Amino acid sequence: WKNEVKQQKIKELLRNAVGDKSIKTIYARNTEIHKIASHDANEFIDRYHLSGSLNSEINLGCFYEKELIGVMTL
Repeated sequence: WKNEVKQQKIKELLRNAVGDKSIKTIYARNTEIHKIASHDANEFIDRYHLSGSLNSEINLGCFYEKELIGVMTL
């Protein structure tokens, strides 16, 4: 809990889990999936995932209105 970066990530996870009404719902039909660079995937994962990034060969980004909102790595 002393790590401020991880603390913020945990707070965000909890807000999502309890259904914070200030968080906008985004439906899958309104998103697009595109390949993204490893650098972009790692930057997103380091920012939002508790464990941080790993090396991967395939990096896919989920975009809503041209904004990266999710990443999947394989």
